[in-house]
Amino acid sequence: MRLAFVILAHKRPDQLIRLVDRLTGPQIDFFIHVDRRTDDSTFALMKEPFSDRRDVSFVSRHVCRWGRFGYVRGTLGAIGEIVRRGEDYDYVVLLSGQDYPIKPMHHIVGHLGSHRGTSFMEHFPLPRKEWSGRGGMERFQYRGGRLLGRVWRFPDRRLTRWLPLRTDLPGNLPPHAGSTWWLLESPCIDYVHRFVEENPDIVDGFARARNPAESFFQMILLTSPMATRIRNDDLHYVDWSEDADHPEILRMHHLPALRDSPNLFARKFDVSVDPEILDAVDAQLLAEG
Repeated sequence: MRLAFVILAHKRPDQLIRLVDRLTGPQIDFFIHVDRRTDDSTFALMKEPFSDRRDVSFVSRHVCRWGRFGYVRGTLGAIGEIVRRGEDYDYVVLLSGQDYPIKPMHHIVGHLGSHRGTSFMEHFPLPRKEWSGRGGMERFQYRGGRLLGRVWRFPDRRLTRWLPLRTDLPGNLPPHAGSTWWLLESPCIDYVHRFVEENPDIVDGFARARNPAESFFQMILLTSPMATRIRNDDLHYVDWSEDADHPEILRMHHLPALRDSPNLFARKFDVSVDPEILDAVDAQLLAEG
């Protein structure tokens, strides 16, 4: 099983180093994107420990504001490097720098090996009735219209409510959303790479959308020939119980739930909030065989 991990990081060099070391193994490579807003000293602390490792590469950096297209650009840069190398990866796995495995590496490899022919990505159609407002459709809507040969777009604000509300779905793709993080087989990665090269106007449409990081891969792949091979699951444990917009930082009291979870990864961790949880995961979950 040959794996490529794409990791999007912006802080916590110690956690990035620990994550890579924990996932390191035969036939595994890492492609790391660091937010361009990360200061030079922090970036150096992230990069220097891997300077002699051929299995770790850092890709061109982009500004990554929450949910915006910078996350997609960083991921596409890593995908471009993967395709350029021509390595025959079975899966490409997208993680954040605050993710961590909750199953031993041999279990992760075995799980993916037993599910060949299946990719893993959370997805659901929009609008979503559980969400407030327009159920997520506001990500692709704007106030404005066409005048003097160009399209004028304005945010949907009180001062612009007199303008018509329009929907601008990139490429008229059916609107979907889901988790930013996924595990995709190589045919999906190759399809996305070709799609981006062949459809720059559609990519530009996503770049103008709100929160495209949670829709870009879903909307492209769910209209692809691989759609029937995508399981609606990102194989991540996440605790959304306290905040509807952001997942809870995982702490020691989450350990029983992490132990019982069938997922392969969890997020998000922050050792400045709970410095013991990753040690406990290592000792109790990752050293069990």
